[in-house]
Amino acid sequence: MNQGPLNLRIRHVQNVIILDLTGRLIMGDADTALRSTVHDLLDGGAKNLAINLAEIKYIDSSGVGSLASAWTTSKKAGATCKIYAVPKKVMLVLKISRLDSVLQVLEDEASVLTSFPA
Repeated sequence: MNQGPLNLRIRHVQNVIILDLTGRLIMGDADTALRSTVHDLLDGGAKNLAINLAEIKYIDSSGVGSLASAWTTSKKAGATCKIYAVPKKVMLVLKISRLDSVLQVLEDEASVLTSFPA
């Protein structure tokens, strides 16, 4: 059931930095890569982060933890982190962990872009 490693791409759209994630958000290199990328972006002065989960095929508890970490680290840095385009299987994991009630989860990229102040 290998669904590939995590690939992470950073895009700047308007005043938002978007992290496009593809593959599996699991313990190891994947969750470490997301955490360190978020830290680097915040250290660089990022204020509006959005994580695109549309192409995430699988998430484990470490992956859930890395999303929670992205949210809390952003908040502590005076920034905002939102997630969007969450596949049904991933949303089920977020609901079970109750992270869906903490994170701001939006439908799509257009919704994310309009949710941040200009």
